[in-house]
Amino acid sequence: MNSHKSGLIKGKADFSFRYRYETFRSVLKKNSMILQSMGDLEADLNFMHQSNVLIKNPVNRLVDESLLMAQELNILTGDRYKKLYDAVEMIHQKIFPAFNTDVLSYARPLAVLLDSEDIMNPIDLVGGKSFGLTALRQYFPELVPPAFTITTEAYRMFVKENKLNKHIRMLINDLDVIKDPDLFNARVATLRSLFLKGTVPQNVCDLISEHALKIDPENSMHWAVRSSAACEDDQFTFAGQFDTELNICSSDLTLVYKKILAGRFTDRAVKYRIHHGIREVDTQMAVLFMPMMEPDFSGVIYTNDPLNPLSEKMIVNAVPGLANEMIQGTKEADIFSLSRKEEPELLTETRAIDSESMQPVYSTHPPESVLKEIAGVSFKLVKMFGYDMDIEWAVGKDGKIWLLQGRKLQISEIEKKSGKGNRRKKIPILEGGTTIFPGRAVGPVEYIKDGDEPVLEQKGAILIVKHASLKLASILPDIGALIVEKGNPVGHLAT
Repeated sequence: MNSHKSGLIKGKADFSFRYRYETFRSVLKKNSMILQSMGDLEADLNFMHQSNVLIKNPVNRLVDESLLMAQELNILTGDRYKKLYDAVEMIHQKIFPAFNTDVLSYARPLAVLLDSEDIMNPIDLVGGKSFGLTALRQYFPELVPPAFTITTEAYRMFVKENKLNKHIRMLINDLDVIKDPDLFNARVATLRSLFLKGTVPQNVCDLISEHALKIDPENSMHWAVRSSAACEDDQFTFAGQFDTELNICSSDLTLVYKKILAGRFTDRAVKYRIHHGIREVDTQMAVLFMPMMEPDFSGVIYTNDPLNPLSEKMIVNAVPGLANEMIQGTKEADIFSLSRKEEPELLTETRAIDSESMQPVYSTHPPESVLKEIAGVSFKLVKMFGYDMDIEWAVGKDGKIWLLQGRKLQISEIEKKSGKGNRRKKIPILEGGTTIFPGRAVGPVEYIKDGDEPVLEQKGAILIVKHASLKLASILPDIGALIVEKGNPVGHLAT
């Protein structure tokens, strides 16, 4: 009898031990599975919106497995972790609404005329540049040129019909950890080539032609074709990272459209996204088409001085003709400051000076009345939008002002608080020029000549160049500081 009872007790003990052992193994297995799933989801979210079923289903499985894991932990510990049930449910309730925001659940246009809509199209459809231009049009429709946008929906169609998704995922994967610059450049060059070899869907081709004819019925204009990525000019400026093509005839618009799409994968654009932690899915490309103009003057206005926000000054950079070279940082500009009020006054003017002849670069300059009008309109926009702006403008041969681009002006929190950059009390050995981003850096000095490939010998070097070429964007994350001999503070590399 005693032997029988002893056997029963031993059997129950063996079963209890075995049950707890198997439960513990199950916890470890679920933990490994959850970690693997989270890693896979992190990679997938770089390329897919969270509403995609390929994201939604794995997340639901994660919640279910987490709940089962909590149950098993309570079995092992005698319900010491009962609060985990509420924690898992709380997480589920927080993430569930994200799956109900399906950006593709309704028909979205492939093309949009900037002057055809009374409402603002979402930024993820028309991209940051088009969104900003449409916002300007809401307040000053007579100052914004006619234009149209081929949307991110058309980009998705292009990628899908040319079966590029798998190539993008394969070639972009692990680019953030690749140290070999040749391998990095080869991968992004392959992606650009795939886009350039792709075929633009026929309905997108038709829409480009149709919208161009609506603006230019005589088919006599040339066009500016500009990137308008979903994140562009929003939280991140992407200034100069994507492509712009000027003086394009109507017959070449489709070909150039494809070239702008391929520009998502220049080495500088990809490195910019990696450096700022921006997902591929967040920079899908819309393209803005705007008729070219032959301005007397053009340039950029900052509605506040980024280096001294408390100075109550607006800064205008201006050049005769087109401002494209100025914005690229290869052409110097005349710089004007105006008072920051509804009826601005011209405070100072600084002429661009040729470093060799020491004579002014330009013989003609914007009239004071034009500068005041640009500043006055810009100040009104600040009041309407509620934040300072960086506005690209042009003045036609008839004296009419045009607003070509508008975005939020990036001012560092340090500058907002101090009102000016920190200065050393003692006079430094060398001083002068224009500060773009204040700070202090120490490192070996390197010099890259114009035309040379931007390659650093040492990370953290103080780089000196003659002109602020956009090629330098690819190495900006690796330098300690940058000194430019010629250029201007509104060039793409600076902004």
